[in-house]
Amino acid sequence: MRTRRWPFARSIKGDLLAGTAFFVVALGTVLVGGTHSALGTLLREEMQKRGTAIGALAANASREMLLNADTYALHQILVDLQAQNEDVAYIYLLSANGKVAAHSFLNGFPRGLAALRAGLEPRATLHIRTPERGAIREISVPVLDGELGSLQVGMSEERLRERLSRLVFIWVLAAAALLIVKLIAGFWLTLRFSNRVDGLIGKVERIGRGDDGPPADESGSDEISSLAKAFNRTSTQLRETRRDLIHAGKLAAVGELASGVAHEINNTLNTIGVCAQALQERAENPALRAAAGFEDFPEYLGAIREEIERCRKITANLLDFARQDAPERRRVDLNDLARGAVPLSALHLGTKEEAIALKLARDPLPVRGDPSQLHQAIVNLYLNALDSSPPGERVVVSSRRVNGNAVISVQDRGPGVAPEHAERIFDPFFTTKPAGKGTGLGLSICRRIAQSHGGTISMANHPAGGAVFEMTLPVDVEPGG
Repeated sequence: MRTRRWPFARSIKGDLLAGTAFFVVALGTVLVGGTHSALGTLLREEMQKRGTAIGALAANASREMLLNADTYALHQILVDLQAQNEDVAYIYLLSANGKVAAHSFLNGFPRGLAALRAGLEPRATLHIRTPERGAIREISVPVLDGELGSLQVGMSEERLRERLSRLVFIWVLAAAALLIVKLIAGFWLTLRFSNRVDGLIGKVERIGRGDDGPPADESGSDEISSLAKAFNRTSTQLRETRRDLIHAGKLAAVGELASGVAHEINNTLNTIGVCAQALQERAENPALRAAAGFEDFPEYLGAIREEIERCRKITANLLDFARQDAPERRRVDLNDLARGAVPLSALHLGTKEEAIALKLARDPLPVRGDPSQLHQAIVNLYLNALDSSPPGERVVVSSRRVNGNAVISVQDRGPGVAPEHAERIFDPFFTTKPAGKGTGLGLSICRRIAQSHGGTISMANHPAGGAVFEMTLPVDVEPGG
């Protein structure tokens, strides 16, 4: 089912702007109309009260004169009352039998008014229009409860209309100013809202193109800010998930390659190694050594065997990397693993054990996992740190317990990791070491081992220099502990 849209609004911004304008115009119309109606009713009531008051005043003043039949004095009173009140068009006194007893007209009682009055009840109300005073509404006030007749006060509605127009004009100006302010505020809020929504849309489009860019604006405390914060969290999770998927894809591809090729390479290397060893043993023959041009053969054969061993280490790392065996879960102290990895690491690089400084937590850090795999990961971290540190510098290894997790940190004294390499440092076959110095698999293996144990591994450059690698694993809590 398609949603109908206004023809001039083709976006949320247009809908909001059009809706705001329509609301303001409708509100203005209702406000002005309601104000005009209310003021008109109020002024008509005021006119009725004022006419009744003038009529009552005239009735009190003319009572004695009516009793004394002093028509001249009564006429003068009515003329004076009309002159004192500009919205009074005329005043006249009808006797109890409907005859005009006195009036305020200077040129005699108008025939037209007399014709209108003829045949009506004495206190009937007239609503007439005259060329001089416009619309006139008569208000009847009885004299002595009607025994002496009634006073008819003609109130001019033109004065009422003038006052009403002035008041309405003032109210319309005030309402227009208020509505303009509301319209401007509505437009500003609409543009602000739509711009923030456009920012989120642009962020989504950039993520769809693979370009994360800056995070969405989280300023403020309204719903859009909450949406931006949730969106940034989701974007971060998506970025991490995408990176993990890419990494997992690389791991799967490398693992498949390693499992299919490493064994074949090892078989070839074994054949070459056996042949090189046999040739090196024969090269010890004094007769061969005395042969011209043979003196370099032992050196060449030794170099071949060294390169074969290096290739075997590479294939061994490949096999370790490709191996997806489920870890053997049992309780083990992370501090004991950290201590046990020192001799082997020093032996690998031919350095002294003192090159690794241990600053471990005093209390045990029990974790549940495969001791062999965890040992392998820690050794890889040690070797990486020792290889990155200059000669004579010590690698600092520390451990601690943080929020139910056991953390082991390995800090080297090297140059650290360049920002452009930070995202790829755990990728398989990525290495910053010179050619022939590393395979780029050690940190990838560490990450796989940490993740298979429900943990994480991270890297950060230390402010004092060097890089810090941290492996975080859940602490194993014994039942009832």
